[in-house]
Amino acid sequence: MEEAQDATLRTGNTSPGADNITVKLLTAVWHIIGTHVRRLFEGCLAIGHHPKPFRAAEVVMIAKPGRRDLTNPRAWRPISLLSCLGKGLERLVVRRLAWACIHYGVLHPQQAGALPKRSATDLVAALFHDIEEAFARKKMATLVTMDIQGAFDTVLRNRLILRLREQGWPEHLARWAGSFMDDRSACVRYQDTITPLSPLQCGLPQGSPVSPILFLLYTEPIYRLSNPQGRFGYADDTAILCVGDTVEETAAVASRSVEEMVRWGAANGVSFDSKKTEVMHFSRSKLRTTPAVRHGDIEKHPESALRWLGIWLDSSLSFRVHAEKWTAKSQAVAHHLRGLTNTIHGPLPNAVRSAVRACVEPVLLYGTEVWYPGATQPRWDQPSKDRPSSIQHVLQRMNKAIVQSMRAILPLWKTTPIAILHRESGIPPITQLLEARRYRFSARLKSLDEAHPLAKRTLPPKQPTYHQLIKRKYQAPTESSFRTRLRRTNEILAPCPRPALMQKRFGKGHTPTDSPERGIGRGLPPVD
Repeated sequence: MEEAQDATLRTGNTSPGADNITVKLLTAVWHIIGTHVRRLFEGCLAIGHHPKPFRAAEVVMIAKPGRRDLTNPRAWRPISLLSCLGKGLERLVVRRLAWACIHYGVLHPQQAGALPKRSATDLVAALFHDIEEAFARKKMATLVTMDIQGAFDTVLRNRLILRLREQGWPEHLARWAGSFMDDRSACVRYQDTITPLSPLQCGLPQGSPVSPILFLLYTEPIYRLSNPQGRFGYADDTAILCVGDTVEETAAVASRSVEEMVRWGAANGVSFDSKKTEVMHFSRSKLRTTPAVRHGDIEKHPESALRWLGIWLDSSLSFRVHAEKWTAKSQAVAHHLRGLTNTIHGPLPNAVRSAVRACVEPVLLYGTEVWYPGATQPRWDQPSKDRPSSIQHVLQRMNKAIVQSMRAILPLWKTTPIAILHRESGIPPITQLLEARRYRFSARLKSLDEAHPLAKRTLPPKQPTYHQLIKRKYQAPTESSFRTRLRRTNEILAPCPRPALMQKRFGKGHTPTDSPERGIGRGLPPVD
């Protein structure tokens, strides 16, 4: 009962579906319907059935951010409004699927998007760590980012059922997924116009709690192709990192990897948007040649700056472009806040300060866990010695947004010293904000489970074993001992035992997921 109640009622401000039954209404009558809802959920999970009223969706069209041509259908994001009761059943399945995917290693370790304790910045941090290690070994790297066209709309029902069976999921779960996708219907609402219900032949509804993880399971074979350690994925965004001695070598390997993915997509009804495919070469020194990477019949030339998962990368890993882009966005918000206040009228300073903490600082500091090196960083040629971090120009640019925000909180004279602004507004300097983010990220690294991609990368490098008959200087170590930014951040706090990723417990009747050793596969326990 507790688990069904938690999945159905303890949600955010979710919109109701076509039945207009809200979470508030379900909360008010839960003492009457709670037992019946629990029995409904248990029956659906036992026989593998998703009720037909839960498969009808009301689709609302939301324009994508940015200046886009709204006459183009791709400029809109269709969001399916589903029954709140049906979404409660979906959340039950999602929580168990997510835990089992990590516990049994169903998904690739570097696949994220609907899994606990795995964020977009975690993937970029892992990618950045691998590039730094390649630099330490005097290697070069090529990154190719690709986008699955249509994403949820490309999922085929029978192929999803086959994928779940191949991955070893229990039969009733495969039947439930098939029932979830079978005989779906949707109507479109835009302003005051609502279209009639139309049947849907394929695709997962965008806005459903279970759609993201089913999509991850559907596209899981992509990350088992060649070079699995160099593949990263967050929902429909994929990246391939190829490391080699020359940029020509890495570009050739990247072209073969892209061709392999395109062939897999053609065999599985998945297409990759060539317009969104981007390429970047990484090197410590300036490259003489920048070979292109082929995506089908199209040659994709390297970019000067590449954005992946909200973080801008450049070939030298200076992150200057990233800081400039996000600083400009935060400054725009700070200018708006300053326009609301002056020395005569406006909101209270405490209210503006809350707006700065909620709207300016998160934008300004986005992705700092990935790129901020601290006050010092090791030399490439002498890793045991540190040198000052060459990021003063970045800090000066970011500090302008902080000063603008403080002047919005305290509309004082322009000649007021900056130190007084920091003291009276309660906003610390940019260096303290960055260091606080770094400490929080270090604490978060200690809270990750062993299967997390960052947990493996923060382990101390193994000492190489040298052959007695060969001199040490002629034997290359198997693993780099370079203290990357990720490793240095992890060293800020003392080491501690890693926690295990546990399922949320409800009441005394909860039984753990059956183990593969019992031959049941990744079973689903009954609902409490």
